[in-house]
Amino acid sequence: MAPRYWSGLSLAVGVSIARSLHDRLRLKWPNDIWFDERKLAGILIETASIGDSRYLVVGVGVNVAPHDAEGLATPPAWLQELLPEIDAAGALARIAPALVRDLMLFAAQGFAPFQTAFGLRDALAGRAITLSDGRSGTAAGVDGNGALQVHTEGAMQSVTSAEISVRPSPSQATGD
Repeated sequence: MAPRYWSGLSLAVGVSIARSLHDRLRLKWPNDIWFDERKLAGILIETASIGDSRYLVVGVGVNVAPHDAEGLATPPAWLQELLPEIDAAGALARIAPALVRDLMLFAAQGFAPFQTAFGLRDALAGRAITLSDGRSGTAAGVDGNGALQVHTEGAMQSVTSAEISVRPSPSQATGD
C-alpha cells in the first residue's frame, strides 16, 4: 500500500471489521471494537520500509469465545455473545474479504470513505474522556484524517495519538 496519508487506517480497519461482524458493535478511537461497553477486539498496525517499498501488517485480535477475566477491571466481550454458533474460522471468513477490499479502498482514497461509518459507531462521541497527558474534555467525533476531536475548556483540539480513558458523566455515575 502506498496511500498519501496513513492517518485513520486503524479506524478504517475497525469500520470494516465491525461491518463484517455485527451491527451492534461500536468503535473506540483509535483501535478498539466494543460490544456492550466492553472490548471485543483490538487492532494493531505496523509499517516497515524496505528500499522503496512500504509494507503493512494489520493485526486484529477478536475474542471469539468467553475466557477467564480474572484480574481485569472490565471483563471482555466475546463474539459468541452476538453470534452463538461462530468459531474463529467463521469469524475470519466474515472479516477477511471485506477487510482486503477496504484496505484497497483506503489505499486509493484514505480515511474519507470511512468517516461517516465511523461516526455512526463512535463509542466515545459525546462522552467525557481523559487523555494520557492529563487533558480532559468531551469527545466530539473524528476529522477527515481520523484525528479525535476533543472539546476542552479552551477550545476544540485534534488528538492524533493518546491513550484514552472514559469516565462517566455525572448523570451516568448516579444512574440517571
